[in-house]
Amino acid sequence: MKILHTSDWHLGKRLCDKPRLDEQAAVLDEIARIADDECVDVVIVAGDVFDTYNPSAEAESLFYRAAVRLASGRILVAVAGNHDDADRLCAPHPLAAVNRIYLGDDFSAVRENDLTGGKGFLRYEKNGERLNLALLSYPSETRERERFDSYTELVRAQFARAAEGFGEGFNMAVAHLFMAGGEQNGTDERMLGAAVLVPTDVVPACDYCALGHVHKPTAVSKARNIVYSGSILNYHFDETGHKSVAIIDTADKSWRRVELSAGKPLLKLNASSAAEALAALENAGDAFVRLLYDGAPLTAAETAALRAVPSFCDIQMTAHAESAPVVGRVHLEPAELFRQFYRDKKGGDPPEELAALFLSFFTEGNA
Repeated sequence: MKILHTSDWHLGKRLCDKPRLDEQAAVLDEIARIADDECVDVVIVAGDVFDTYNPSAEAESLFYRAAVRLASGRILVAVAGNHDDADRLCAPHPLAAVNRIYLGDDFSAVRENDLTGGKGFLRYEKNGERLNLALLSYPSETRERERFDSYTELVRAQFARAAEGFGEGFNMAVAHLFMAGGEQNGTDERMLGAAVLVPTDVVPACDYCALGHVHKPTAVSKARNIVYSGSILNYHFDETGHKSVAIIDTADKSWRRVELSAGKPLLKLNASSAAEALAALENAGDAFVRLLYDGAPLTAAETAALRAVPSFCDIQMTAHAESAPVVGRVHLEPAELFRQFYRDKKGGDPPEELAALFLSFFTEGNA
């Protein structure tokens, strides 16, 4: 079999109040074409289908259309992420299953010719081959926590239960959580604020682990094939690089990335005056722009002129700016707010790793 691993769609997410549903529709169409070209048998969505617990009707409509398209001639399995309302995501399951779309991680009622399931697992057979999926929607740090000594032990227990569906064939774990990079010794948790990074040893022995939650395509453990597919679009100005999906081949237990090309680029452009800022925006083409500004304060009219350009998102005052432009903090991305806070407290920019970790966890704390 061939399996396509994707995650972190965040349907309905906006950038500085700019809608991105058209971009999301385009990249989901691209993923569907990749699935066709690669003769994919199974599509896995490792959480954060939506950007909020209460997605708009337009976001839900896009999900249903995309899911039906992606499940054409194959099956699609999606677990809930921390941005998803698991109950809401799974509510259409009786209708979705008719279209070979399986939502959530409880498939106790699934009894089909080629599919059987249970609490946390799903088994799929095709052409004499079997795929065993251990499925783990985002484990809440508050639910059931009192039953375990730590969040890590909660995740370990849920993974162990899901792995009861493993057996002969290709064994694959699917989860939405934040995992510490590299192999860990022991089971101690690591923290960033109130967020928990679990060690890789919570993952049961398997042929591939499909993760969601981190937006950058990342192989947490190449030796164990523990992989984040990354988000389908760049959702923050601190996100750079190409997006991709992972294609897994069960024949030789290999995997590779296929890059995505849809979606507008996010650019940071420098300007020292209102005229330079306007020219930078007008020359940016089909992109979203954050201006790095170090000039004199902007007048209300100059600010209005910048906002009128479709590519404009916000302005970041650099260290050499004479004064803050007339743009409020409400228009700054979370990562930039964190950087400003860090500069005020420490007197310099935060390490990139720390900024990336903050960005990864910001949405978790505001879901």
